[in-house]
Amino acid sequence: MVLGVVDQEEAFAVIDFDVIFLLAGMMVLAGGLSKTGFFEYVAGYAIHFSRGQPFRLLIILSILTALLAVVLDNVTTVG
Repeated sequence: MVLGVVDQEEAFAVIDFDVIFLLAGMMVLAGGLSKTGFFEYVAGYAIHFSRGQPFRLLIILSILTALLAVVLDNVTTVG
């Protein structure tokens, strides 16, 4: 729009509001889980279950990350 390549109507026509609302909803969900201490609880459980073995902790965290990625959007969890 600044360079005059597209006008305002064309720019707004290509916005995918489904994606914007999905990300906003995921941010609300991740924010709620964060405020309740869910992520700290899961991390503490992983540390306890690994019994101090780094390789075992790596495997547990990899599995937990895969399971949480099914429920939460990756863009939201990084932010």
